[in-house]
Amino acid sequence: MKKFTWILLLVLVSSFSHAQSQNVPEAGKFGGAEKQVVYKNQAGYSLQHMINNGHYQMRALIDYDSLNMSFLGNWPSGINYSLIYSGIDNIFMLGSGGTMIVLDLSDPEQPETISEVRSRSLVDCAFFDTETNRLYLGAYFSGVEIWDLNDMQHPFRLARIPTESYPRGGVFAEGNIVYVMTVAAGIYIYDIENLEDINLIGHYPIPSSSLVWNSAKDGDLMFCAAGNACRIVDVSDPSNLVMAGVIAGASAGVYAKNGKFYQLSSTSGLKIWDVSNPATPQLLGQIAISGNPAKISVNGDYAYITSAANEPNGGLKIIDVSDPTNPQEKSSFVCYTEHVATNGSLTLISAGSECKVIDVTDINSPQLKSTISLPGWVHNVFLKGNYGYTGSNGFRVFDLSDKSNPVQVGFNETLGAFVATNSDYAVYIPYSAGGNNKVNIMDISDPTSPKKMGHYVSPAMTYKVDLKDNYAFIACWWDGVRVINFSNPESPVLAAHVLGWYNGAIPGDEYCFAQSIDVVGDYLYVIDYMPFEDQDTKGIYIFNISDPANPVFINRFKEFNSKCNDISVQDDYAYLADNVGGVEVINIADPNNPFVVGYVYLPDVAEAITTEGKYAYVSNYILGGVQMLDISFPPNSNIAGYYKRSGVFALGVSVQGSHVYIGDGIAGFQIYDNLFITSVEDLNKNNSEQLDIYPNPALQSAKANFITTTNSYCNLSIYDLTGRKVQEIFNGWLDAGEQTFEIKSNQLKAGIYFVKLEINDQVRTSKLVISH
Repeated sequence: MKKFTWILLLVLVSSFSHAQSQNVPEAGKFGGAEKQVVYKNQAGYSLQHMINNGHYQMRALIDYDSLNMSFLGNWPSGINYSLIYSGIDNIFMLGSGGTMIVLDLSDPEQPETISEVRSRSLVDCAFFDTETNRLYLGAYFSGVEIWDLNDMQHPFRLARIPTESYPRGGVFAEGNIVYVMTVAAGIYIYDIENLEDINLIGHYPIPSSSLVWNSAKDGDLMFCAAGNACRIVDVSDPSNLVMAGVIAGASAGVYAKNGKFYQLSSTSGLKIWDVSNPATPQLLGQIAISGNPAKISVNGDYAYITSAANEPNGGLKIIDVSDPTNPQEKSSFVCYTEHVATNGSLTLISAGSECKVIDVTDINSPQLKSTISLPGWVHNVFLKGNYGYTGSNGFRVFDLSDKSNPVQVGFNETLGAFVATNSDYAVYIPYSAGGNNKVNIMDISDPTSPKKMGHYVSPAMTYKVDLKDNYAFIACWWDGVRVINFSNPESPVLAAHVLGWYNGAIPGDEYCFAQSIDVVGDYLYVIDYMPFEDQDTKGIYIFNISDPANPVFINRFKEFNSKCNDISVQDDYAYLADNVGGVEVINIADPNNPFVVGYVYLPDVAEAITTEGKYAYVSNYILGGVQMLDISFPPNSNIAGYYKRSGVFALGVSVQGSHVYIGDGIAGFQIYDNLFITSVEDLNKNNSEQLDIYPNPALQSAKANFITTTNSYCNLSIYDLTGRKVQEIFNGWLDAGEQTFEIKSNQLKAGIYFVKLEINDQVRTSKLVISH
């Protein structure tokens, strides 16, 4: 029961924190340029821990879990949250989402990528051991990853250590001993001499309601920088870790070397402490730092500090610390930045999707030598043949023929997020709550050289795109749905506009908040979850678009329960991705009379959904990763598999055959395999052998209905929750046709059972609830 309560709390915290980030604009108003805000400092994602008596706790290892799905590969590149100097020549390592880019800056004006280290999750911190040439990554859900870089052009992973809290506070190594600073569970020390049998040899919990986001290590001392104090822990004996001292005050970036501790904070700037006697740290000197001090690196007589603030206070600050009692600012380079690494001649500073290479050989006049552009967020990947298309700080094309190693083969600087294509042209839009968004038409006839042809400017939001022939349907929030004719790709034009707000418009009749859309055949489905209680707009709005330039309204269905993020329609059913954690199933066979037929509960926010064959796939935000539903019999849809968690947040989902692609936000995209599907036949298998139980729940009796397409040997039996067969209904041969059998539920105790149907080599099950 305690475990269930903890899991439930995690889901609630996740859903709540997610809901808080969705600042949706009211009718007639605009939000930011990007619908989902990229937060500074804490990566735009919430910490998922249980809070107990004001303290953060994690009850189990954060690790991956799967059912009937496997991980195939990823392109985890995205926004920067880590940056280190290797300690070797001019080699730096730049974090990009879950990728560490190994850079040779021998020519700082032309940075050369030696290799890319692709971790399983977002990299928050890293450490390179020059003695062993091993790279240690603090990689969010993946824990600590250990990589061999003896051949820097061909890195390979040696091991992975799951942790009990996110290893975002720092990671260090000396020989075969690894020190991990977790955010909420303290210090963990591992012996990795045997990489196949890694041993935990020390643990020191940090008893604080604050979280440890930064740390430093100097000799036998670790400095754990929390929100209210920096604790100094003696780690000389891993089996007996002890508190050696405390430095009061909040800390941002920290650094320690040669008995000195450098502490940054927004209120005190830089403080330099003598910690040769950690029990009584002595303040040597301090200096105010303008803006918002973030990170620090020290080389020789100079401290290199970043200030995460806009001009004129942001940027790189170079402080002379040769006299620690009187630190002096020598120079600065103005910009917004957060992370820093230096070898004394070159200093790299980075934030978001950009890294700057600064020449600091003249300490009084730092010079910009080059700028490295990084990807941003991946919301979704559109699949066509062996190629994938997405927007991530530019239009990107990937060769996906090797699922274990997606390769970017095409790029165009045009900004956007969502892509849809059904020809040699792709429609490419931003994910934006702002105004005047470009609906771009990209020529992808040569995927390695995509070109922008033309664009239409949508006056309001752009949230989702879907296509029918040469028409693009754009979900535009309170501006409804705009239909763009791109038959002339150099000059796309507005062909139709429905459900758009205007002053005095009637909610639900004349406008809605188009959260998402799906175009299937001659029908357009628009979803609105009614974001504002005083505006009655909730509904699935159904249009006939046999003539895309003249959509004809059919019906608005509003008797569903979900707070929908997305909609996917297949055959006679609509599947709604519910923001509060689930999928609702609607029968839409008659567009004039839809009705709810089922609901599937999921671990976290259902961000997006897509359907193919007998499966629906859901991007299930943080806790749920990717969830796979069996929709063979839609009213009895159920979880058939999952892979959790993803790299950071599962935001978007697309599928091609058995391969499932998750748009993973700031960690690029991940690829999974549906292990049930081994052939096209598996994917397209019809529903002829599905099992329908009615009524359900049952009182005295129920009916089991199914269809056999050929003369078949069948067994129909009932099992209890322990797997024990409690009733055999039929066993024998059946001719082709509709089959109906009576279930004598009055012979069974009230409870939950499973009805199992075996037809030849196929097995189908349905849940049966008996209530007397």
